[in-house]
Amino acid sequence: SFCTLLISDFKSTHHSLQKRHKRKHNMGKLEVRVIEAKKLPNPQTFGSPSPYVKIACEQNAFKTQAAKDTQEPQWNEEFKFQLADASLAQVKFEIWNKNTLSDDYMGSYTVSVSGLVKGELKDEWYILQNCKTNGEIRIGLTAVDFGQEPGIKEHAGKAKEVAKEGLEAAKGAAKDVIGGVKGLFK
Repeated sequence: SFCTLLISDFKSTHHSLQKRHKRKHNMGKLEVRVIEAKKLPNPQTFGSPSPYVKIACEQNAFKTQAAKDTQEPQWNEEFKFQLADASLAQVKFEIWNKNTLSDDYMGSYTVSVSGLVKGELKDEWYILQNCKTNGEIRIGLTAVDFGQEPGIKEHAGKAKEVAKEGLEAAKGAAKDVIGGVKGLFK
């Protein structure tokens, strides 16, 4: 019947998505690009800050070069991480002002890598936390060999649509059966 066909199509699509997800191991290569920042605070009494970014993920850490005398730095530096568990990994970005004696904290942001699409660059601005201004950092993330398969969102949407149609058909069939049973007792 039509209802059985819809439910069968939904189960087939759902099973295919589950198998594809299970085939993935949790390890993965992540490319992180620290692009730029804007509206950074100036913690210095004289002159302009020289900001740099510390990047940490799992057991690995890197840092960018300091951008001299600016509150609108551009770094465009790329870092590669080998993740032990891509499903749980988070990347922390801390912006610091380079000083001779001790560096000044300017703000931070932590982003999860779950939900990234395999092979697609996610390039976004993020508002810094614990920042004296509404400073922002622009970061690019690419899941090289892990993450959702491109187009998987379209498959999930289709599966949801098929399930909804199947549910509506099942409701209609149930009403027909109930009507038939009520007719027997008239």
